[in-house]
Amino acid sequence: AITFDLCRKLVDRYEVVDEKAIASAMRDYIDAEHQLIEGSAGVAVAGLLQAGDDFAGKNVVVIVCGGNISRDTLKGIL
Repeated sequence: AITFDLCRKLVDRYEVVDEKAIASAMRDYIDAEHQLIEGSAGVAVAGLLQAGDDFAGKNVVVIVCGGNISRDTLKGIL
């Protein structure tokens, strides 16, 4: 009930990413960090990768949480 209002006040920028970018970000994250992430966490990583040049040289935080991914979904992504 409060999330939308908080986002309108606190979020400076939004990125729109497609399913292909999300899957690619998940694969890259799994390869680099050796940890599974679910699609919602992949959205955050994909957004950063998509806008990466805009954040070069800046301190950036991306919250990556959730590893709830089925074996079949993981197999399809990999």
